[in-house]
Amino acid sequence: MNVELRHLRALAAIGDEGTISAAAAVLRISQPALSRTLDQLERRIGTTLVERTTRRLALTDAGRRLHERAHLILNQVDDALAEAAAEPQPLHVGSPGRLSVTTRSACCGRGVTGIRRRRSGCTAATIRRPPYDGES
Repeated sequence: MNVELRHLRALAAIGDEGTISAAAAVLRISQPALSRTLDQLERRIGTTLVERTTRRLALTDAGRRLHERAHLILNQVDDALAEAAAEPQPLHVGSPGRLSVTTRSACCGRGVTGIRRRRSGCTAATIRRPPYDGES
């Protein structure tokens, strides 16, 4: 059974909004696309989740149970993604494994050499620029 988050989002929106059209508007997709997503979900799990007539739409018992679970799952996924995004990320500048430092001072050369020694597989280069007028 291959159910994707988009399937759960679709069912959650349909259950919340009460119509395919309103749910499609909330999800910012077309009504036919949402109908196809719902049909795909129902085929993948092998049961009808939504009873549709020309006048109304209602979740089946299975649809109500999955609607409740879908909200729990989507909230957990959102929380996990927010938590992962909040972790400090290493700074990546340029190509991985390559450090370039441009300096007008000789002091940075020793630091670059130290980085090169501590990081195997890291190539480092110091580009020495002439000082500005009036600088030494």
